[in-house]
Amino acid sequence: MIDSESNKGSLKDKLLSAFESSKTSVYSLLFANFIILVGVLLFGWSAWELILIYWAESAIIGFFNIFKILYVRGPPGIFTRIGLTLFFIIHYSGFMLIHLLVLSLLSVLLSAGQTIVTHMDQIPILLVAIIPALVPIFISHAISFTTNYLHKKEYARTNVGILMFFPYGRIFAMQIFIFFSAFFLILITPIFGTQISFYIFLPLAVIGKTFFDLLGHLGERMMNRVGKR
Repeated sequence: MIDSESNKGSLKDKLLSAFESSKTSVYSLLFANFIILVGVLLFGWSAWELILIYWAESAIIGFFNIFKILYVRGPPGIFTRIGLTLFFIIHYSGFMLIHLLVLSLLSVLLSAGQTIVTHMDQIPILLVAIIPALVPIFISHAISFTTNYLHKKEYARTNVGILMFFPYGRIFAMQIFIFFSAFFLILITPIFGTQISFYIFLPLAVIGKTFFDLLGHLGERMMNRVGKR
């Protein structure tokens, strides 16, 4: 049941309220994405590296969701939650593997003359190379988990059913954006050339993803706002 008072106000007001109540996690989210933008502009991170960063972020989201399921209050009991957590780990791991294969195929389309085997072989090396991006992303999600889920007791205003599926919805929305961005890049590269496509489109893709990521973050805060029972 949602308190009638919490329904008042426009969507803009609710987003501003969610922002005001979670400034620390919002700023950490923006900083993490700023590091990615710096990597693209100054260190020449490729589209494939960008795709890997966002894939790894999906893994980080799943990692913290494990603890959310275990810590949530109310039914079911702890042993049932442990069982559901194990199921989530197995299912989500399979999802991430299939997801990586699909993204590898997409990257092949972005890189002429290379094969999916070549891309898969590069993954361990590239994951090390993008650690400067993954560390702030991990810290950002850790801050959100600590400040919002634990300190502000969001665990008392959600349930296992929501938590089991919530990461998928957020990831699907993010990946739809990535897919459309990638195919648009394929279309414009022959027209404008690799240099223009790289220095203009990829940064815009990062900014666009950051915007949608911010909306998802604020939406999660709104969903778990005080007043929800």
